[in-house]
Amino acid sequence: MQAHKANLHHLDIDVAVFQNIQLDQNWHAENARNYFTRLYMVRNGSGNLYTDSGTITMRPGNIYLIPSEYDFGFSCESMEKVFFHILLPFGEKTDILSEIQQILILPNRWDTINTLYDLCEATDVASLLKAKTILYSILHDFISQYDLHFSDNRNLSPITQSALDYIWENISIKLTAKDIADHLFVSESKLRNVFKEEINMTIGAYIDDAIFFTVRKMLSSGYSIDHIASTLEFCDRNYLSRRFKEKTGKTISQYRQELFV
Repeated sequence: MQAHKANLHHLDIDVAVFQNIQLDQNWHAENARNYFTRLYMVRNGSGNLYTDSGTITMRPGNIYLIPSEYDFGFSCESMEKVFFHILLPFGEKTDILSEIQQILILPNRWDTINTLYDLCEATDVASLLKAKTILYSILHDFISQYDLHFSDNRNLSPITQSALDYIWENISIKLTAKDIADHLFVSESKLRNVFKEEINMTIGAYIDDAIFFTVRKMLSSGYSIDHIASTLEFCDRNYLSRRFKEKTGKTISQYRQELFV
């Protein structure tokens, strides 16, 4: 009898923001592309989402999924919503939902929205587990309703998988390909070649992306710039701020403001 292991430990939702908010006409933007997937759950009022395909009117009782790295705009006159900013990492991808590249809708989910509204201010473990369980169920319903299939099913070589694990376990601005190669007891040139062939980007570029992905997650969790700079071994907060602007095109203050839209 042969046992088969499911990689459930590789599939866990990262929640950056879970909040209820009342919006007015000040809630608007022409380009709201973000690094997080957003879930908008409308309780009252209405709003608009603008895409290259046209305008989507957000209506009460519906849940809207806007994938990360997706270009869209938004506006409203008056609207109350419960919303999440999330990531669903899988394999080497920081958010596999970015593959969707369209706005998805689950209609008539009043019970779900009202339950999450009641859980927004919860701090106890049971309530937080309930909220996250509902979140998994919502994503499952989107995947089932739209018959979604994701591309990350390939088997990585032991070298590449070990390198990915080491990067995320030791993320730092000082981390180099040589550090990883030494840890894995392989030559640096072999590591670079295998990694680029399988991940389709250089290991240096991947480390850089991983660093600023971690910076964004820590900012979303409310950590100070000084703490993030120290944790990731930047020489100081000014260097972190400068590199963040170069990498994202936004200041840290601008990024923090966008977390709550």
